[in-house]
Amino acid sequence: MGHHQLLIFDGGGTVWYSMDVLWEHYKMGFSFLGLCRISEFPFSLEQCNELNSLQQFNSRRAIARGLLALFLTKANPEGVLSVDDPDALLVETVSDCVRSAPRFEELCTSLGDFLVDAFYNYPGSRFPLCSGVGEALPSLRSLGYRLALCSNRYRPSVMEILAAHELSAQFDCIFGAGSKEDERLIKPLPELLRVLGVDTSDCLFVGDSALDIRSATHVGMAAIALLGGMGTRRSLRRCSPKVILENARQLVPYFAGCLHGT
Repeated sequence: MGHHQLLIFDGGGTVWYSMDVLWEHYKMGFSFLGLCRISEFPFSLEQCNELNSLQQFNSRRAIARGLLALFLTKANPEGVLSVDDPDALLVETVSDCVRSAPRFEELCTSLGDFLVDAFYNYPGSRFPLCSGVGEALPSLRSLGYRLALCSNRYRPSVMEILAAHELSAQFDCIFGAGSKEDERLIKPLPELLRVLGVDTSDCLFVGDSALDIRSATHVGMAAIALLGGMGTRRSLRRCSPKVILENARQLVPYFAGCLHGT
């Protein structure tokens, strides 16, 4: 079967596409707080995706802090995203706001609450699949790989999305957060491995963000990065994944080649 027997997939941005919904919620949240009109929201979809893909800003409450810090300091998001360590620079920007902006923590709490409520009130059945996922999953299983899913999203919501696309049966294990507030800044891969009783050497993680890749490498697991979700080629290269593929459709020939040693 080849070296890796189990492929562990991230959820949002890898299996289903939720990036445009998140962006609309960011805009509505800023309008709700009276910071700007929806039409005047200063961050593009691509910028929000890449910011949200950073390891320290991958949860709803964390990205609220990052976006508000950039907005209040009038920082150029491209300037932040283009440095060698954008995570560290954005953390520093947030710290500056904590010290200098009297309402910063209050705004962060309000925007975080808004984003969590809005995101989970949006019907999971309306999220489309990422490009190529519907065909790739059964094809990978036919090659002999076991599949699992590890998401920081609330598990009932994960199950709703998978059920809407009739994908639940494709995964041997589906791991999600225990509550809507239990969004972590690193994937709970050790817990999933304990449940499945497998070693990291038998697994490979497939994800779309810096958090995904670093969560895998943190536990000694190789990772494949997919474009088309949160991460850009720029942000994903910094994490040194095994390979960067355009979409899930390319996983099938990649792993077929692995099996045949090509």
